[in-house]
Order: sequence, then structure tokens, then C-alpha cells
Amino acid sequence: MAAALLASGCSNQSLIQSPKGSADAETAKFEPIRDIPIPAGSSLDNDRSLILSNEKEWTGRLVLKADPTMPKLFAYYAQHMRSFGWQPVASIMGETSVLTFVQGQRAATVQIKPAMLFGSVVTVTMAPRHADTLATQPGATRPLLPDQAIQTDRLPAPASTRR
Repeated sequence: MAAALLASGCSNQSLIQSPKGSADAETAKFEPIRDIPIPAGSSLDNDRSLILSNEKEWTGRLVLKADPTMPKLFAYYAQHMRSFGWQPVASIMGETSVLTFVQGQRAATVQIKPAMLFGSVVTVTMAPRHADTLATQPGATRPLLPDQAIQTDRLPAPASTRR
């Protein structure tokens, strides 16, 4: 396996799924992130990342710098998030590609965009699922159903700006 990784490193950057619960040096730098795949060779952007964690799960923003191209990273996350138990919700490939997944009470959004010089920037945002969050907060507003009317108050006409 090491020979295969070395050989692939010479020709093009391979994407290796980070194993669940792995404690090797490559994945140790991404502690406490164990529930999403991390492309091999990625580096953590500490300045732009914000990770709030307990022993079981994390919330926040994880920003990675990765060598592979956007299409390879898009395919990588579309395939490997499922093997970590995430269900795809939506995806769009474009100048900035976005994939959205859910798992239990959590939602993950993966944004992939080109880096300034080479490679790509991957931003993974992890948060509680919105609908579940609203349902558990007392006094929180809830989304309107299609047959409910939106109530609005009339706003006063704008003041004239002429002098």
C-alpha cells in the first residue's frame, strides 16, 4: 500500500478516504474530526477554521487546503461522505461547488473552490439540522406552511432625499 501511495504521489495526487477512528499521524492533525472524510495530503487552515467540539461530535467550520482539482474533490466528497453515514441532500457543481448532507440531527455543507495559486480550498460547515433546531427551542418561530399567509405591516413611505 505504501508503494502505491508513493507511486501515485509522483504522477497525480490520490484521494484516500480517512478511516473512521484512525489514530495515525495523517488524521491525528484533524482531531476531533472523525466523522467526515479528509483527502490525503490536505492541510488545515487554522486561521479560517472554527471547531467547537465535545467527545462525540463537532460544530463549526473546517477549512482545508487540498491539492486535487475541484472535480476530483467534488467526486471524492460525493462518494466518501456516504461511507461515513451521511445522506446527500443537494449538490451543485460550478465556480464554487456545494454539496449538502444530513446525518441524524446534523447537517454538513461542503464548499469547494479553487485556491489562489493551485489546488482547492474545501470548507466544511457542520451544524444542527435547522428544522430540528427550531422544533426544540421554546418560542422559536417556525417555517410557514404553504397555505399560511405571510403577515406584514405597512411601512411608511421613504423620506424624500431632495433638498
